[in-house]
Amino acid sequence: MQFGIAFPSYIDAWREAEIAEANGFSHAWFYDTQLLCSDVYATMALAAEHTQKMILGTLVAIPSNRIAPVTATAVATINALAPGRVVLGLGTGFTGRNTMGMPAVPVSELERYAQQVRGLLAGEDVLFKQGKYERWIRLLHSRTEKPRTVNLDDPIEIHKQQHAGDGSGASPTRAFGPAIRASDGDPFVGPGPSGVQALRSVH
Repeated sequence: MQFGIAFPSYIDAWREAEIAEANGFSHAWFYDTQLLCSDVYATMALAAEHTQKMILGTLVAIPSNRIAPVTATAVATINALAPGRVVLGLGTGFTGRNTMGMPAVPVSELERYAQQVRGLLAGEDVLFKQGKYERWIRLLHSRTEKPRTVNLDDPIEIHKQQHAGDGSGASPTRAFGPAIRASDGDPFVGPGPSGVQALRSVH
């Protein structure tokens, strides 16, 4: 078992991440909460420069905050700073969107978004739609495919969306069991993807 630490993204969080790594923490997670916090990817870039082995991830990035090509580019950029140490955690943004008085994005939108970002990071051609326009796009960047964690609060949605990314996560205790079953390929939720990871967040 490994232990991580989560931060509201603020630009000097790298200082705490550096201390956490020195004290045995394996992961640092950064909230994507606009209006209240610093930009999550700028914060992670500084943390990448000031840590050596720590895994750095979003907890969680919200689809409505950035279009998929922008998120893929940001993740690839940080991975260039910290090769193999980047995790993109995606979620529906209940807290982050509430800062604007908006509801969480639909899970179906999260699934489409995760598939687009994952494809771009794998160097694939991805069909991107915006309004009446549809274009095939590709990320011309350092190619990498890192584990992604889809963090969902509802056990049923973890069941439904386990294929959207490379892992699953849960904050409430009630959701942790289904997340773990999704990782292990439990028959209740069907076989999990190869190499899938599970995350439990404790507040």
